[in-house]
Parts: sequence; structure tokens; C-alpha cells
Amino acid sequence: MLRKITFVIIALCTCFNVSAQVEHASANVWKRTVSRIIDAPQKNSSDEKDTTLAEMIINSVRAGQIPAFRSYEPIFTRQLTMDEILGTNNTDLWDTSYVVDPATGKETAVTRKELDFNTIKKFRILEEWTFNPNSGKTEIQITGIAPMLDVYGDDGVYRGSRAMFWLRFNDVRTLLARYDQKHPNNSFTGQIWRNYFSGDVNANVLHQSASRLIDMAEKEDTAEHLLWNLNPMGAVSLFDTIFHAITHGNLAAWGNADFTKPLKRDHLFELLDWGPDTILVNDPVTGKEETKIVHYDFNLGWYHKYRIQEDWTFDPVNWKAEINITGIGPVKEKYNSNGSVRFNGVMFWLRHNDVKPIIDFYEQYNPNNTIAGHIWNDYFFSEVNPQVLK
Repeated sequence: MLRKITFVIIALCTCFNVSAQVEHASANVWKRTVSRIIDAPQKNSSDEKDTTLAEMIINSVRAGQIPAFRSYEPIFTRQLTMDEILGTNNTDLWDTSYVVDPATGKETAVTRKELDFNTIKKFRILEEWTFNPNSGKTEIQITGIAPMLDVYGDDGVYRGSRAMFWLRFNDVRTLLARYDQKHPNNSFTGQIWRNYFSGDVNANVLHQSASRLIDMAEKEDTAEHLLWNLNPMGAVSLFDTIFHAITHGNLAAWGNADFTKPLKRDHLFELLDWGPDTILVNDPVTGKEETKIVHYDFNLGWYHKYRIQEDWTFDPVNWKAEINITGIGPVKEKYNSNGSVRFNGVMFWLRHNDVKPIIDFYEQYNPNNTIAGHIWNDYFFSEVNPQVLK
């Protein structure tokens, strides 16, 4: 799943899969309001009496058991009646069929103000994200849910989707729990859980290790921006600082993401030795591809990408996800002659709690280029979800 997040101010933009709104936060805690599109779980095809989640929700709203709101802003205050939901301005909710007159052969449109529940194939959920950059802990609290309708123009062309109405999570949580209990293998909680990751996850086990890739190099800068400008020791990169701490016995490095295989000092130097490499180049005379052996000089600028290891959990009772950063790994890359990446892999892993003091020290001299800042931006603006580790 590839998703982009865009900022919204008042109205929720429905032309993107996910949207986000900045909120004021203290210096120690960062917050954002985010919404994302979730595919609606399908009902059991073998059970004729089974109902869709949309049908359960709308019938509860119709019966007055759950209040529905026009928008989640400001804070679910404008409540809707069922007549308003199926009002004259909501023609995309109507079920229209065409009847042929047997005498004239002409078609006549017959419209009913009823809803085909099977047409509701998506939901939008509202989330409050809170990130503590000091501890590396993120909490995601789901606060609202909205069934989505596809909207088509008079020409039949798809125009996008919009929310029928919004529900507060606390009002609908009991109904959602009842639906999930009836559909353990196709739950709405499972749909939300899968939506967070790239790759297959077990929706029945709401605990997952994942990783994301961040790039500390800014596109318009060279590797020089990775160096401290005010450091009395001279220009030193984050990677060089980490490497210095490892070689002096002040930081433990590991050969795997489980932190069970300590990395020996000799092996660390082997990882830095790029050695001879072979690349394919075009002979300008013959035009044929030839294999060429090249030698690389060590360059600190190569090590500006880091893979962040995260531990994800989800509480299905309170609909709250928690992310804890557990590890960080410098990434080593090799390139083809055309500049494309040929190899990309983590050199070694560091426990987050162990390397955090070193990162904090580095970031004193680089306040605008921090690990926490890149992670926070990656949450909302990356087109790639975190990769499943195991």
C-alpha cells in the first residue's frame, strides 16, 4: 500500500488516501491528527444472514443508538439526523434503477432514498498521533470513524469518495467489538492493522516488528551538512561518532536485529572495507558492455541512511497502537554505473537506548537534521510503509 499524507485545515480532503493536520504541541511531545482510508471488511459469503459493518453502523444510527456527526471538526459537535444523511443533497446515496415502458420502449428512472450497503467499500478512520522524541515512543489513538461513499458524475465517471457522516470511537466501540467477534478472520481491527505495514502480517497477532529507512542527507545539500559546524574536535559525522564509540568499547554493535550476535571489532573494519568491485560500463568505441574493476576510497558521506527498527502493538479494546523504537542500523549502499542502487543493507544494529546519548550529543550541533525529525516526517510523508521484519 502506497499512501501520501496531506495537511488539511478545515475540510477533510477525500482525494488522497490519508490526510494529516498539524496540532500545537509542547516542545517535548509532537502531535498530529491523521486520517486514513481502510478497506471495508467483507461479510461472510457462506452466511446469508450475515451483515456488513456498514449495515450494522447505519442501522444503529437509524435507530438512534449511535449519534452521527457532519464532521469531526470541531470535535464532533454538529449532529445529523437520518433524514439529513439521506437528504435531497445526498443524491449519491440514492438507489436508482431504470424501468422500460412496455408500450413506448422508453426508460424511466426510479429513485429510492435507500442505501445499498454493499456500495460502502471503504471507511476513513481518524487518529491522534503523539510522539515523544526523547523516548522514541509513539502512540496512535483512533478517535473517529466514517463510512465512505464513492461519488460519480452524471457522466458516470468516478469523482472520488466522501464521508457519509462521522462517529466518535467511544460511541461505536461496542458495535465494532461485536462485529470483530463475529468475524475473527476478517475483522475491522485486522484491516486497520494490515494497513500500517508493507508486507503480510498476521491480523490475529497484534504485535509486529518492523523497520523504516530514513535518509539524513538533504537533497539540496552535500555530505558536508552531516558534519558538526561547532564541534571543537573538528568536523565529525554521526556515523563517524558511532564508529568511534564502538571501536573504543563505549557502544555495543550487533550482527542481527535480535541483538543476540555481538559484532566483533575485526568484523566491523571488514564491513568498512569496500574492496575491489566490478561494474558494467559501455565501451565508447565498440558500444559493447564490459566488466570493469573499480576501487573505492572510504567516504563518510556514504553513510547517511539508517534503518529504524520498531516494535508495534495494538490494543483492540481501546483501539490504540503503540510504537517503540528498539534499534538503529547504519545502511551501506553500492551503486551501478548509472547511479542506481545495486546493494542496500544494514551494516550492524545498535540498541536504541544504547546509542541515544550519542545521537543526542550529535543533534546538539544539528538541531534541524535529527533522527527523531526524520522518523516523524516519515510517518506521514513517506510513500512506503514500514517493512515487516518477522
